Amino acid sequence: MIEKVKGGWTEFDVAVATSEAMKEVRKLGKVLGPRGLMPNPKTGSVTDEHCGRDQAVQDRAGGIS
Repeated sequence: MIEKVKGGWTEFDVAVATSEAMKEVRKLGKVLGPRGLMPNPKTGSVTDEHCGRDQAVQDRAGGIS
């Protein structure tokens, strides 16, 4: 998926990552950042907890249940 995004693919609404994966995701900042898709610990989209990921997706996607 990282390779697809590097190629310019951004046909998704929310990007959620684990803290370990952020080492690679940071490299995508120029693609994801301007579109508001870059995972961010402050918004909860960088988490190692399963329930945290679910909440981050709901929050970033506008409360989809």
